[in-house]
Amino acid sequence: MTNARQAGVAGSQVQPAAKRARQRRSAWRTLRRNPIAMAALVGFVLLILAVILAPLITPIPPNAHDYDHLLEPPTWAHPFGTDDLGRDILSRVLWGGRESLRVAVMAIAVAISGGTVVGLVSGYFGGWVDALIMRIVDVLLAFPSILLLLSIVAALGPNLGTVLIALGVSAIPGFSRLVRGSVLAAKNYEYVTAARVLGASDAYIMFTQILPNIMPPLIIYATVGLGNAILITAGLSYIGLGAQPPSPEWGAMLNAGRTHLRDAWWISVFPGLAIFLAVLFVNLLSDGLRDALDPKLRQ
Repeated sequence: MTNARQAGVAGSQVQPAAKRARQRRSAWRTLRRNPIAMAALVGFVLLILAVILAPLITPIPPNAHDYDHLLEPPTWAHPFGTDDLGRDILSRVLWGGRESLRVAVMAIAVAISGGTVVGLVSGYFGGWVDALIMRIVDVLLAFPSILLLLSIVAALGPNLGTVLIALGVSAIPGFSRLVRGSVLAAKNYEYVTAARVLGASDAYIMFTQILPNIMPPLIIYATVGLGNAILITAGLSYIGLGAQPPSPEWGAMLNAGRTHLRDAWWISVFPGLAIFLAVLFVNLLSDGLRDALDPKLRQ
């Protein structure tokens, strides 16, 4: 009897699994036909590779001082110039990208994990569970996100670890509402009903039947959130609530170079350009993913 039940549950997955495979292939074809999105994808991948391969691209340590070349403009020896302590800007931009991108990606991962679990439980079980969870989410959403961020950072102390926690926690309510709305529609689909009738557990239905079918809007929202996380991480570091000196984080570098904008523009321009390109690539890619993953926008 158990084997027959498992076979029935497996059979109920064939249609949605095959449908998801067709949707993935269709989405990839649509994305490939979008030159702007593909250029953004390539650009973001190259940026990540440059950050990962920083020790190979420039052998100069990011905090190495060269007092013979203070505030030196871009040269062959220092393609992005040096700062007021003789530190190589190219090296600091590449190594700083590790900090900025790591915090942004991990914060979005925390938000997705927490928001997905909360939204799944709330939308699937409904009733008083849904009402209780959503009232807590509403309270969190009532606070402006920047105020919630600043409150968490002020309570835990200024550093990148705190920024990561603050970004992740403040983004959970948005993800949970998105997932809840998708679950409310998906839990009434035929294959979910079939799995429930055949005796599948609630956890099995939520994570193997419903979750894979609500991934497209979650992916799009996460991509948009990644760009915002990069900006917020740099912004908090710029005002002294994120990375602390001598950390080569993009926002901290902008803050360090603001007093030298007239005589050493390169100290701020290059980390600012890195932030601009990272956010631009992510936002253009999110637009392409929306067009590819949303069936209403497919041609």
